[in-house]
Amino acid sequence: MATAGRPGATHLALPTDSLEEDTPDWSVYGVPELGSAPAMRTLPDSAMIERASAELAAAERPVIVAGGGVLTSNAWDELTTLAEALNVPVATSINGKGSIAETSEVAIGVIGGNGGRPYANACLKDADLILYIGSRTESTTTSHWTLPSQENSPKVIQIDIEPYEIGNNYPLVAGLMGDARLTLTALLDAIPRPATVAQRNQARIDILKSQSLHFWSEVDRQAAVRSHPIKPAQVIRALRLALDDDAIIVADPGTPTPFLSAQFALRRAGRTTVIPRSHGGLGYAIPGVVGAWYGGAGRRVVGMTGDGSFGMSVGELETITRLGLPIVIIQCSNGTFGWIKQLQHLYHNDRYFGVDFNPVDYAAIARGFGFRAQQVTNPETVERAINEALADGGPYFLDIVTESPVTETPPVAAWVDAERSRSVVNGVTQ
Repeated sequence: MATAGRPGATHLALPTDSLEEDTPDWSVYGVPELGSAPAMRTLPDSAMIERASAELAAAERPVIVAGGGVLTSNAWDELTTLAEALNVPVATSINGKGSIAETSEVAIGVIGGNGGRPYANACLKDADLILYIGSRTESTTTSHWTLPSQENSPKVIQIDIEPYEIGNNYPLVAGLMGDARLTLTALLDAIPRPATVAQRNQARIDILKSQSLHFWSEVDRQAAVRSHPIKPAQVIRALRLALDDDAIIVADPGTPTPFLSAQFALRRAGRTTVIPRSHGGLGYAIPGVVGAWYGGAGRRVVGMTGDGSFGMSVGELETITRLGLPIVIIQCSNGTFGWIKQLQHLYHNDRYFGVDFNPVDYAAIARGFGFRAQQVTNPETVERAINEALADGGPYFLDIVTESPVTETPPVAAWVDAERSRSVVNGVTQ
């Protein structure tokens, strides 16, 4: 249960009598092949592979959307091989970030309502076929099922290890139940002339490359701004410059998520960002970094949190120092439950209720738990502070005072549109 299908946390309950009785040695055994995920890889029916490969090869504007299942399957090499062989753009969900190196010519980054790059969302909207791999086609990735529209969707192929996910939200031209790695290899093998498909798709890739350059030029502009409070884009850029490619970032689903998703470019494939966006679980990052450290086999681990999340899991700072883990926590402090305040700003005419905090010395609290800590308010010292924290070698807490979403709209598609509409109504040009 823990390692096959969609792996995850599994609870094993033992009745009292079983715990109290002697257990014969012969009755306790393990199956080595089930000891790690993914276990029991399966391949879809060959007829479905043929159907899906024919649809993919015939499409004029195909797009691949990779979800977390690609990473669980360790299928990033197979995905990259397929996409680059056919020149098919690859977008990812937040959980699928890392399914392909974002430096690949076919990678277009995260899509959807939270951290989606505008040109990537436009590419998906224009698609005549979407191949979902290991994605639940949930509300964030699909912008509440408008990208694509459920009512007038393009052709859709869905690959998933769990049959109950296939066809849940969109009608399909092909549904394939199987392991992502095996299925991607079989799909490419079933396309007779991949070079011909790639040549047909090349012009579209060239356009997307140009749009990508424009996007990163705008990110560069945002990251270069030095202001009080500090721009989140500056923090993300400083972190990107400071971290090696195998570092693991565990982020809370609030302020860090859209900026990390859109603006932190992954130069290698694999699981290096962990963001539990699905249910918006604030407070995840501080305890989450502990698991990432032990699972990461000595890799650098950085947690990104917000002051709204801090109060929900601050006690785990003691766990980190007690274990002596060399983990850096970077907190974006804007004095508010920023996500909720932004909703009240955009959709409730700035009628704020229960979202603002009293001033708190978070660095002092972290020091009380045994962290080295500092607060950063000067944009000119952000890069130096991050480098000092990473070089320290012990538990380190950085409290960076950043601008509120109310005045610095994050890359959240619905918010960008709503803010633009407000500006038009108020006679302000952007």
